[in-house]
Amino acid sequence: MDRPDLPQIKAAADRLRPLIHRTPIVTSRLLDEAAGRRVFLKAECLQKAGSFKIRGAATALQALGPDARNAGIVAHSSGNHAQAVALAARQFGVDAVVVMPEDANRLKVAATKAYGAMVVQDGVTTANRGERADQYVRQGRYLIHPFDDWSVITGQGTLGLEIAEDAPEDIEMVLFPIGGGGLISGSAIVLRALRPDARIIGGHPDPVQILNLQGLLIDPLDQGFAQDKRQGFAWEAAGAVPGRDDGNDFHNLPMVARGFCELKNFLAH
Repeated sequence: MDRPDLPQIKAAADRLRPLIHRTPIVTSRLLDEAAGRRVFLKAECLQKAGSFKIRGAATALQALGPDARNAGIVAHSSGNHAQAVALAARQFGVDAVVVMPEDANRLKVAATKAYGAMVVQDGVTTANRGERADQYVRQGRYLIHPFDDWSVITGQGTLGLEIAEDAPEDIEMVLFPIGGGGLISGSAIVLRALRPDARIIGGHPDPVQILNLQGLLIDPLDQGFAQDKRQGFAWEAAGAVPGRDDGNDFHNLPMVARGFCELKNFLAH
């Protein structure tokens, strides 16, 4: 699959409807007061498998042909993508192997197993998990990458579509977390088409990655937020597909590098 357009993301949203939740946009009086403006939160914490990742995983599974599904799939993840792939594989009746670091969040590991995936952890680290997953690819399994896959990016873009359809008309800014870049890439395609006046901002807690991506001067990293394994976070370099400068909407977006616990100061600017 090549870079998706708006009609393709809308079609993906239609196919996903029976498989995922349409999560609400919620507000917080305390957050509004802290930020000095109205703040709306897309509650993907209420999504199936606990995050937006199910959107991309299910879309990628839907795109596979019979031979690939019969061969089985493999994924590598520290938590959220693992759970999403395991659930999507169960929804489609596909055998799944998920490679997770030995120090991955134990609750996310347990959830991934409960969805029916075989979890491989022995000797796995965040650094080598991709290499370990490649061993299963060489055995014939299809890799569902957490972000370097246009089908995954298409699915993640359905979150941006829901924001465009459900958020107030006068929304000024949409802020996305960046790990590999799949969520912001897919969502930016939609928002630039349907909400052209809204600023799209990416947040990543590693200043080096932001400098590599954008060449911007950014604020210091909140060291207490990054690599927080207790919550299953494992921040990464942006992927090759989201980071391609071939018209992909990931490029030339404003970026900030900070823990999201510091959003009060950023939103107040």
